Amino acid sequence: MKKRTPSSGKTGFLFSMLLFFVFLFCSVFTVLIGSRVYENIRARDNDSFYRDTAVSYVINKIRQADQSGGVTVGETDDGTSFLLLTSQAEGTVYETWIYTTDGCLRELFTPRGSGLSIEDGLEICACPDLSFSLDEPDGKRLLTISQAASDSALPEEGRSISLLLRSVSGEFLLPDGTDIKNTPETEAEEAPARDFSYLGIPEEVEAPNETDRQSGQNE
Repeated sequence: MKKRTPSSGKTGFLFSMLLFFVFLFCSVFTVLIGSRVYENIRARDNDSFYRDTAVSYVINKIRQADQSGGVTVGETDDGTSFLLLTSQAEGTVYETWIYTTDGCLRELFTPRGSGLSIEDGLEICACPDLSFSLDEPDGKRLLTISQAASDSALPEEGRSISLLLRSVSGEFLLPDGTDIKNTPETEAEEAPARDFSYLGIPEEVEAPNETDRQSGQNE
């Protein structure tokens, strides 16, 4: 029967401690790698969400303003591309400017000729740079929205979306076709009586006045 020497016991203890530290190092390394992968996935999802949300927001705005002279594009002196949507309410023309600056989608809603600039726009959401172009092939209006990549190192992630507008180009007109600048002030029309016949409720009958009642009694 062999006896264990003190040196062999010390070697076994060192081997056990080495194995423990190797296991601990692998565990910490796995956690760090996993957390980094999770952060990358979350950042990519957030970036994709904001990119898609911004483009969807712009598309909905275009659809709402898609009328004669209501959708145009332009570029400021400093090279900022913007989308200009025109609408009217109570004889006043309003303009909606949509553009991106400093990685943010902005919107400026103002009456025409108010003197406001793109610095006065409100922040909507984070968004890579957008640029707009409007072509008219074969008499049709094709609006292209180009979105830059969120990472300059991956330019292939940029994309373009084209919309075929229903409206035609020209000056903005009121719905009845009259020029917005020459619209006379009109009094408000009386609202028509509501029809509740589909609910089985008879139409309202005007109550007789006091004179009609007295004449009926005398008869």
